Amino acid sequence: MVEGASNHQIARTLVVAPRTVAAHLEHVLLKLGAPTRTLAAVRAEREGLYVPAPLRGRASGPQRHGSRRAGD
Repeated sequence: MVEGASNHQIARTLVVAPRTVAAHLEHVLLKLGAPTRTLAAVRAEREGLYVPAPLRGRASGPQRHGSRRAGD
């Protein structure tokens, strides 16, 4: 949700029904006291409740784009 995924995208990732995701998100909104997904996402991040998943298929550590020099 924090990353902007739709209920269908979340359901596909978790292999559950979209209605199941909607029900859980309703509970999340209530617990965070947020009327919208956007406000819930902001509050979750500010309160340290959001921990991003590790990126798949990439080397660990920050990557710089566009900083390659000839011969790199």
